Amino acid sequence: ANLEAEQGLIEDVKAAEAREKAAKFDAQKVIIEAGAKKDAADKEAEARKIIADAKAKEEATIGMSEAQVMHAKADASERQGMVDAIIIEKIAEAKRKEGLAEANVIQEKAIAEAKGIQEKAGAMKQLNDAGKEHEEFRLKLQKEKEVELAGIHIQKDIADAQATVLAEAFKTAKIDIVGGDNTFFDNLIRQVSNGKGIDKLVDNSQTITHFKDALLGGNGENGNSPDLIEKVKNMAIKYGITSEDIKNLSIATLIARVQMKASDEDKDFLSNISKFVSGISVEQKKLK
Repeated sequence: ANLEAEQGLIEDVKAAEAREKAAKFDAQKVIIEAGAKKDAADKEAEARKIIADAKAKEEATIGMSEAQVMHAKADASERQGMVDAIIIEKIAEAKRKEGLAEANVIQEKAIAEAKGIQEKAGAMKQLNDAGKEHEEFRLKLQKEKEVELAGIHIQKDIADAQATVLAEAFKTAKIDIVGGDNTFFDNLIRQVSNGKGIDKLVDNSQTITHFKDALLGGNGENGNSPDLIEKVKNMAIKYGITSEDIKNLSIATLIARVQMKASDEDKDFLSNISKFVSGISVEQKKLK
């Protein structure tokens, strides 16, 4: 029984020791596991801290970057605003100058147009005045023309009648004109000149022809020149002009040469003859 008891005690002791060892093992295991968990927790906490610090640094870096970016943007915006303001100011100044230039151009154009209108109005007024004066002058001229033509027609009729009478008379008359009283000769010249002027208006009538033929010869009954031309020829010979010279000289040239040598009385006569031949347009004719 003691043996069994000892055997049982030994077994109990062994079992207790085994349980103690198992408990110690379990406790050691728990301690190890707790330490491991603690280490793991510490390491996890450290890792989280590191992660948090990194994240904080990252966020701080991002924030600083964003702040710097914002600052840069603000600075750029400010600079852009200044540039825009300068540009707007320059544009406004340019527009102001352009507006002034346009205003000056418009003003100058308006002044030029007003001046042109004024000058045009003045020109139109002058033109109207000139047209009015021209029309008045035309009417006056027309009236004077009609009056003159009427007078010419009357003079023409009178001159034709006088010329016919004188021409008939000169066909047989001997003409002897001397110095002194020139009333008859002046009247004769005036009548012949009137006849000549009228001939030009009435289609070359024969009014003057009778006088030419009667005074210069060529149409008389005996073909001889009247006393008037003979008197001029005789006077030329008297003052030293030969018959040959007389044939080569026109009436006007002959009279001029004789006048240079003639006496005062003969000069008066030659002057009247010169007027007469000029009046009937025979001054360039040569004597036969």
